[in-house]
Amino acid sequence: LLERFSTAAGVLQAPASQLEEVPRIGANLASQLRQAIDHLDVDAELEKDSGAGPDDHADLRALVAACGTAADDVGREHLASLVDVEALTDFVALEAMVGHWDGYALNRNNYRLFIDARDGRARFLPHGMDQLFGEPEASVLRHPIALVASAVLAQAEWRKRYRQRIRAFVPLFAPDRWRSRIAAMA
Repeated sequence: LLERFSTAAGVLQAPASQLEEVPRIGANLASQLRQAIDHLDVDAELEKDSGAGPDDHADLRALVAACGTAADDVGREHLASLVDVEALTDFVALEAMVGHWDGYALNRNNYRLFIDARDGRARFLPHGMDQLFGEPEASVLRHPIALVASAVLAQAEWRKRYRQRIRAFVPLFAPDRWRSRIAAMA
C-alpha cells in the first residue's frame, strides 16, 4: 500500500521490507475497480472502470450496510470481511500525513475503490493527488467524513491501529531523510 501511495503522491519511498503485498488491478477479471467522481462516497452508484463481475452495485450496498452495523463484535467482523481494514487505516493515515484534504477520508473525492474477487474485500487507492501539503497545521487526528473511513475509525481497536500507523509513518517524513534528495533536485 505504501509503495502504491508513494508512487501516486510522488513523495515517499519505503524499503520493500516495509511493504505489504498489494494485488495487481486486473489480476482477476472478476475483481472490480470503481471510480468516484464529484465527491461521491461508496453509497453512490460508483462507475465501474474495469472488471468482469456484475455491475449491480450489490458489493457497494453490502459495504454501506456493514458500515452501519460495526458497533458490535459481529458487525465489526462483517465489516472487516468486506474492507481490508489494515490497508484502509494505512491509506487514511497517509492521506492525513500528506495533507490530502481533497482525498477520500476528508472529502470523499479522488479515490478508486478496488474490490478484489479473491477475498471480496474493498481497498481504496489514491487518485488525483494535486492538493498535498497545503495546510501545514492540519491535524492527522481529524475524524474522517467518508463513510467507510468513519465507520472504521469510530471503532476503538481500529482507531488505535490508525494512531500506531501514524507513529510508524512519522520517520518517513523526517527532514534528514529528505535533505539530500531535495539538494540533488535543486
